[in-house]
Amino acid sequence: MRQTVSNAQGPDLMILSRNDGTVVLHLFQCKNLKKSPTMRSDQFIEAFWSLGVKINKEEQDIHCEPDHGSAGYSYHGIQHLARKLGEKLGSHVTIGNRTLVLPQKWKQDRDPQNGDFLHLASKNMVRVWNHEMLEPTISALYDKNAQREKEMGEK
Repeated sequence: MRQTVSNAQGPDLMILSRNDGTVVLHLFQCKNLKKSPTMRSDQFIEAFWSLGVKINKEEQDIHCEPDHGSAGYSYHGIQHLARKLGEKLGSHVTIGNRTLVLPQKWKQDRDPQNGDFLHLASKNMVRVWNHEMLEPTISALYDKNAQREKEMGEK
């Protein structure tokens, strides 16, 4: 979870997956914060902009296809990337999960007042993870690629 450019716009990590002919681009934004933000804080809401997600804390609403602002800028850039990937792969690429990864446990999910909002986020494929949840994902991908390389070398 290293962040090398502080002013970059867009996700820190993208995973492209294919399952039954469907190609999906999953997006991850990693934040190195000393303290996890509360769900309604500006810091929390702004963290999702790079994933192309605009959260309206007053209305408790999530916009996954924003037209303007930082979230809209990121969304349109991500859509452009998905189209270009689709052209190269010869298949339509859809946007999958958009995940904010925090460096430590996030305790906001235990607050009953946040339950409805988190349920809405989940329906929109918007998630909050801590870094321990991301590391096994990356390790599994690395191990799978290492196994493929080993098999290719034996042939």
